[in-house]
Amino acid sequence: MAEWKNIIGALVVAAFGGSVHQADNLFVLSRSLVVDSTRAPMPIPSCAMAQAALSYEVNCSTCHGARGEGIESMIPSLAGNGVPKAKHLIEMIIAGTTGGQGGVHMPPFGWKMSNEEIARLANHVLSNWGGATICVTAEDVANVRETLAG
Repeated sequence: MAEWKNIIGALVVAAFGGSVHQADNLFVLSRSLVVDSTRAPMPIPSCAMAQAALSYEVNCSTCHGARGEGIESMIPSLAGNGVPKAKHLIEMIIAGTTGGQGGVHMPPFGWKMSNEEIARLANHVLSNWGGATICVTAEDVANVRETLAG
């Protein structure tokens, strides 16, 4: 399996100027997609998955951790968290949260991310830690944005 890690790492570095840490995340993602044959495959192109993993790395991993583990009593774990349902997750990405664990708040990302970027990020979180077999679309994100604005 180390050879897959090297191949994915080289692709990340070549395509995105990525790091070995990002390659590790992609290796875990690709391994979970291959090993877990009980889960229905999500129709997301591999390039979009790489972009979603990179987006998670840049926007989320500092607080939630590279493997979605969070920080005990401060930042919720994404892994095994019962909260990440698609609509609620989209709302949190767009608007952030207040009153988090230990007084820590999640900043909003809706101002800097497109509907497509949020959909990819939500799919990344849901497929890796939420056990979801659904696919969030840019239209789903647009509908949530409209609801939050109204």
